[in-house]
Formats: sequence, structure tokens, C-alpha cells
Amino acid sequence: MTEAQVTFLFTDIEGSTRLWEHDPGAMSKAMARHDGLCRAAVSFHGGRVVKITGDGVHAVFSEPLAALYSAIEIQRGLTAGEDGAVALRVRSAVHAGHAEERDGDYFGPTVNRAARLADSANPGQVLVSRAVAMQVEAALPAPLGLRSLGTIRLRDLQSEEAVYQLAHPELGESFPPLRSLETTPNNLPSLLTTLVGRRKELAAVRALADRSRLVTLVGAGGIGKTRLALQAAAYQLDRHPDGVWLVELSALSDPALVAQALARVLGERETPGMTTLQVIAERLKGRRTLVVLDNCEHLVDECARLADALLKSAPGLRILATSRSSLDVDGEAIYNVPALAIPDPDFPSGLAPLLEVDAVRLFVERATLHDPDFTVPESDAGRLARIAYRLDGIPLAIELAAARVRTLSLEEIDRGLDDRFGLLTVGSRVAAPRHKTLHALVDWSWRLLTPGARRLYARLAVMAGGWTLASARSVCAEEGGDIDSALEELRDNSLVMEGAAGSERRFRFLDTLREHARLQLEASGEAREAGQRLARYMLRTGEELSPEQGKLAPASLDRLEAELGNLRAALEFLEMDPEGGEAGLRLVLVAWRYWYMRGNSSEGRARVAAALAHPDAAAAPDDLRARVLNCAAAFAYVQGDFHASVELGEQAHAVALRSPTPQLMGVVLAGLAHPRFILEGHAAAKGLYEAAIAAQEAAGQWSLASHNLTNVANNATFAGDLAAAEGYVDRAESIGERFDDDWMRASCIYARGNLAMQRGDHASARDCMERFLALSRSSGDRAREGMALFHLGQALLARGEASEAARLHREAIELLARAEGRLELVNALESAALVAAHIGRADDALRIHEGASVVRERMGFPVGMQARKMRGAVMEEVSRRLDAPKRREVEATLRPMSLAELAALAGRACASVA
Repeated sequence: MTEAQVTFLFTDIEGSTRLWEHDPGAMSKAMARHDGLCRAAVSFHGGRVVKITGDGVHAVFSEPLAALYSAIEIQRGLTAGEDGAVALRVRSAVHAGHAEERDGDYFGPTVNRAARLADSANPGQVLVSRAVAMQVEAALPAPLGLRSLGTIRLRDLQSEEAVYQLAHPELGESFPPLRSLETTPNNLPSLLTTLVGRRKELAAVRALADRSRLVTLVGAGGIGKTRLALQAAAYQLDRHPDGVWLVELSALSDPALVAQALARVLGERETPGMTTLQVIAERLKGRRTLVVLDNCEHLVDECARLADALLKSAPGLRILATSRSSLDVDGEAIYNVPALAIPDPDFPSGLAPLLEVDAVRLFVERATLHDPDFTVPESDAGRLARIAYRLDGIPLAIELAAARVRTLSLEEIDRGLDDRFGLLTVGSRVAAPRHKTLHALVDWSWRLLTPGARRLYARLAVMAGGWTLASARSVCAEEGGDIDSALEELRDNSLVMEGAAGSERRFRFLDTLREHARLQLEASGEAREAGQRLARYMLRTGEELSPEQGKLAPASLDRLEAELGNLRAALEFLEMDPEGGEAGLRLVLVAWRYWYMRGNSSEGRARVAAALAHPDAAAAPDDLRARVLNCAAAFAYVQGDFHASVELGEQAHAVALRSPTPQLMGVVLAGLAHPRFILEGHAAAKGLYEAAIAAQEAAGQWSLASHNLTNVANNATFAGDLAAAEGYVDRAESIGERFDDDWMRASCIYARGNLAMQRGDHASARDCMERFLALSRSSGDRAREGMALFHLGQALLARGEASEAARLHREAIELLARAEGRLELVNALESAALVAAHIGRADDALRIHEGASVVRERMGFPVGMQARKMRGAVMEEVSRRLDAPKRREVEATLRPMSLAELAALAGRACASVA
């Protein structure tokens, strides 16, 4: 075995399988010509053909320029072709680096990288890596040239590669985008290691995917299901132009969160009148998408329901799942992921052939990552074979053992496995051998840790959403302990995985290792203390990010999104802890704005209800219970459950009266005023708002006072009391002048714009709504942005700019349908009906407005003055454009529609002028 710096040329025939199936005889002749041409070109330029596969050529050169000339010769020869012959088009790549040579073949990451680079090229294109470009660019002879194509992620899911295109007069110049991870929307992660072996497995998974839209990779923990699924997904990017999306489920424990996890990955939010599953189905309908559901085993029933429903509603969807058991869905193709090939422990043929066995290759490659000087002498071949054999070909077990080469010799690893596996006879005699092997290996690896690293490993099990160094210090620290070095020890021994979250290093467990860590935590007797520490950490985090007034900043929302798994784990612990009632209430109180602003009111409402239902919650302070009841009322309000919102608001008010303070009364009175306005009108809510404002001014809560002044101003405007509305807006603006607060400023501008619109001052209304839109966009508040868009559209429509108004309404409806804008979505739909009538879609205008009116009635959303004016305007324009027979014809086809159907219809109508 030797290692040398060499240059590789890889070629790959485009569509070879299809060509063989079309005309095997002609293809056989074409391949013979191809092979001869490639051999001649490589030989002429001083290279050597390492192997010819069914799809192309792998050649090696001592000089990079020789490889480039050979690539040109191959492309030129194939382009010339022969009359009547099958035209073969090949992708080519040239890459240089160190590789191991054994028995005339080459192995290692450089070889894999060259193959992936060729896989990214287009037919007729020659790609060159930066490693080659650096060697030749200073002395590249004419007419050769290199054209930079930028930096891309290859489909081996590893680090980025700077790529160049070889330029020559006899090569093409213009090609489609490279076949890389950047060309298709996806969230596939970057991986730090190569996939060893698995060629047959990848081919098998692809073959199953050709026949079935649901393929489930089944196997024991640690067998490599996730890694195989990720690579299979990366290789199918071309077939799914609308996206390849990974949904990681291992951190979830609640089946109800499965659909939400997928919706979050897709960037979808809850939509009024639709379940999360319906929102996803609507998104995927008509699109060619691949979804990877990873680690389904603990949520298998819900994953099965999700997969079955989506596959039936979205014909272009394909699903790749990983699980320890099948989903049992009609049409499911099951692939049992095998272990890696293992050697005979008494391997007779020496080291070179042993190193071609996949399990051994993985051990050696990972060992080299941990110790760059790692080598295997010929005398240790038998010992290496025994280690690989005893690890049963389980990738996770192999990686854990390989991590030990930094501190142990092969002999010590072999002996350690002897000692550890001797204990297996005490365990279950019916357990699967691979399960016993893996758990034994994990346990052995754990026992080799220092005491501090073992304690940290166990305590980290509570952190379902992963952790940063700072959060590990906060949740898992002990007096006198060194968290930093203990975490590095876990990482160095492959017991935790490291990734990145923005600028922070973030760590996580593989699912199998977290299970083992949880067992150690339970055995330590520290499980309850660890749960309490996690809850305290999440509470501190939430309090740091949540302002007393106003809304969460976009950066705070992103931070809570990263900690969502830990937030859920903390809440689930507190729900089960007999003394967790007060802490649970405090935690939902600081987290509720996250669910509210990210459009996930279903989970927020359920979490708040669970916290309130805790047996110990009744003993919590009145101030805290009243505020959480007010949160529950807010979630009911945004979901359109107005009667429940009033009931919960009255409960909050009753509790607040036991220990009234201005701060508390301002919050609960305003919360009760919102649904009262919807159900009973401006007069019923006015007194509640004014009492809330007075309390907030007394408490110095100026931002909240200003916001509620604009709320009551808008209500007065819509009720037709414009003089009163003017007074409220003036008061709100006088408060805002004292503070540099965009949230207050935006509320005042919106209220002023509504007043201008009602007075017919459309120029001022337009100016206000343009400013309101800019502030809403900068804040990341999607519901407010949607409101701004359609109100600006109304001002433009009043000025005769119907086409621009239509564009703004279409954008508004799309935003409001994704965010928590149920009430505003109804208003936007009724406004869009007027736009549709003005742009010549009067039939759709009638359908949209009548449908929205039915939804309004179903929600218990009364028809106020503003809605009546809008209805009158719509009907007047419809009557002007539709004669009586046509109108009766349209009315005969009217039917109840969901908000989603109405939003889609309004979007199409408004798009008709684009």
C-alpha cells in the first residue's frame, strides 16, 4: 500500500442505462468505440486507465496538464461520432490529490471527490477542481483556459468545492447550471465524512424509488439508514426540481408535531380554516418534491398517516423514510439496510485485499481522521480483520471503535472488545446480535471516557434539540467540572456530532446514542435534576429574548427556533413533574410570542392549556395565572374562536382582580377587549380599551398604551366615528414622539392611514400604508406585512391603479394565508373581490365575496360598517359588469369554500392582470 500525489480523470456517460434499454446492439458497438477511444487518449498523454465501468472511465496521470489534454481528446472524439452510431455524451472532471494505491487501484477521499465532481458536470463539459487549477493556471498554454464557475456543494454532501470549466475551441462554452446541491431547493446538511461503500445499496434504493413513491429504509440503530437516505436523496435532486427536504424527527415525542415539523421545513405556517396537513398538501400539490422523513420509529403511526395522506393528494411527491420498522402504507417499498461487508476473521490473503472490504475501509478511513499518522502494518492484518468482524459491519459501532486509535493500539482495541463482548452472555439470548453488538460497543466506548465526560454525556440526554457550548455549560455544569474539555472528549470519540447554527458551534446526539445516554442519566439518579436545569435554562433564555412590551425581534425568533426541541423537552418534563406547575406557567408565558409570531397557534394553545391544567398550577401566583390565561385567550382569538377567547379573557380578569396591579389589569383588559369588539362591536369594547390604556399609562407601559390607543382608534374608524378616532390617534402619536420605537410608530401610521382612507384622502392613505409596509417588512411581522399590502392596494384602487392593486392583494393573501392572519385574511378576500371586479373578473368577484361572507358568518365575525361598505362597493361593481342572466348563472354555481380555496381563487383572479 502506497500513497502518492496524482491527478484523476473521471468520465461518466449521460443516460447510459436508458441507451442500453433502447438499443442494446447499437449500444454495445458504441461502448466498444468509447472504450477504445478513452484508452487511446489516456495512453497517448501518458496516463493509465485504472478501470472502465459500465458508465465511464477512471484514469490516473502524474501531470495535470496531461489529464486535461486527454479529456479534450475524449470529448472531441465522441463528438465526431460515426454515421448511424449511438451518440454518447460524457461528463468529465479532473481532480488532484493524495490517494492510496493498492494492486493497481486507487482509494480514498480524493478518488471519491473526483467521481462526485464528474457527476456534477453536464454532458460535453469538462470540470476542473481548484487543486488542479492551482497547479496549471500560471502556465496554462493557449488555447486552453479556465472559467470560474464559483463554489458549489457537490452531491457527496461534504464541504464546498471551487469549480472551473475547461475552455478550448473544440469544447462547448454554454452549459446549464451544474448538477449540484445549489441547483435544487433543499436543506440537506453538509457532512464532514465520506460515505464508504454502499454503491449496491444506493442503486437498490434508486431502483425502488423508480417503482414506488414511498421507500422506507429499515434497520437497527446505527446501521447507517440516515446516511444512506441522505446520499440517496442527494443523487435524486435532478428528479425533484421543486425541492428535496429533510425532516428530522428524532427530537420529537408528540405525534401531533410531525406535520408541523414538515411544515416548518417547507416554510409553511398555519392557515386559517385548514389543518397543518392540508396546508402541506396544498403546498406540494402539482410539484415534484422529495421529502426525507428521518427516524420515524417512535412516531410510526403518525408518520404513516402523514405519508398516506400526502401521497394521495400530491402526485408529484415522493417520500424516503428511515425507521426501525416499516410504515405499513399501501404502495410502500421496504429496503432492509444491510450491514457493511465484513471479512473472515481468519482472512488468509494479507492486508491489501482486506483493505478493500467495506467494514475495514470505513474503520481505516475514520481512524485516519482521528489520527493522521495511523497505519496498519502487515503483521496487524489479522487483528484488524477480527475487529471489523466483531463489530458486525455496523457503521456506528465501527466509527466508535475507530475513534479510539488516538489513545489505544489495535491490540488494545481488540482486547477491549474481547472483554466487553464476554459480558453479552449475561444478557438476552433472543436479542438480535447486531443490537447486542451496538449497545455493547456504545457501552464500552462510554466506559473508556473520563468520569467527567461520562457525567456530561448522561446529562446532555435531556437536550432534545441539541446544544451549544454555552447551553451545555448552563444545563450540565458541576462545581469544579470542565465542561469544555469533557465536550471535546465526547466529540473526539464520536459520541456527539458537531455542526453549525449561524456563527455558533452546535452539537447533538445521534438517536441511538441519545437513547444510551438517557439510560445512563436514569441510572445516575440525576434525571429530575437535569430536567429542572433544562427548564431553568429555557426560562432564562426566554426571559432574555422576550421584551416586556412589543414583539420579539427577528433574531430572537431565530434563537427560539434553534432551541425549539429543548423548549418542548422542558415543557414535557414540567408537565410530568409534580412540582412543575409554576415553572411550566412561567415558561409558556415567555415562549408564547414565539408560537404567536411564527404562526403556530395550535401548538401554542395546546402547550398553554397543558400548563394551566397542571395539578400544581392552581397554587401559582395570581399575576402569573392571569397572564397565562390571557395568552390562552390570545391564541383562541387568532384562531377565530371568539367565544372561547372571551371566556378565557374573563377568567384572566377574575384572577387578576384578586391581586390587581396596573401592569396586570392593562394586559387582561386589552386581551378581553379584542374578542368583545369582534362579537359585540365598538361600543362594547371601547370602555375595556380605555380602562386598559389608563392602567398602562399609570404603569409607564407606554408602548402597550400607544398600541391599544391605535386599536381603539381603528375600531372607531370602522364604526364611522372619525372624530373620536382622530383623538385616539393624536394621543398615540404624542406618546410615540417620546420614544424611538418602530412598533409604536407602525401602529400609529396604520391608524392614520385608515382614517385618511375613510375620509377619501387616498394620497395620504397611500403614503401611510407605504410607510407601514416598510416598517412591517423590516420587523419580520408577516401578518402586519399582509395587512399593509392589501390596505395599500385599497388606496391604489381608489386612485384608479387597479393592476398594481391586484398585485398587492395577491401578495397579501399569500402572506396572510401562511401567517396568523385569519381575521385580516377575510378582510383581504373581501377587498380582493372588489379588485377582481374592477379588473374584469366580476364572476370571480361574486364567488370570492359570497364565499368570504359565509366564512365570516361561520367564524362569528360580525359585519361592521367597514364590511358593509365593502360589500356595497363589490355588489355595485359586479352589477355594472354582469347582466342579470349572467349574474343568476354565477349565483347558481356558488358553493361554500374553505379559506384556502378562497385564497387560491382570489390569487388567480388578481394574477390575471400580471
